[in-house]
Amino acid sequence: MYSVQKDDKDAGFPPIMAARIKALLYNQFFYCPKKGSGLTYDSIARLDRLFFTRPIYPVFQPTASAIADDCLLVIASMLTLLLGLPMPGKERATYMALRDLAWETMPEDARPH
Repeated sequence: MYSVQKDDKDAGFPPIMAARIKALLYNQFFYCPKKGSGLTYDSIARLDRLFFTRPIYPVFQPTASAIADDCLLVIASMLTLLLGLPMPGKERATYMALRDLAWETMPEDARPH
């Protein structure tokens, strides 16, 4: 997880990039708001940095947090596209409709030219 730039502008994804990620423009990034999530800051998950393993000595601690089912479906679609896997027409149409709706919420100054 990577943080979104805060007011001090010291580190993190800048606001324009965060707005584009919220609008689902990049399949490798997923926006994770701090509100109601247990996160300390609004954050960005790097889906292209995921790796799956079954460690003998885990270096992580499971928590009671979970990804909401609706978000999980969006992430699954993003990973499918990121990995270049086939996506059934209905799922693809649903994801693209969601992406179109997200585009409409993006501030004008964040839209790529």
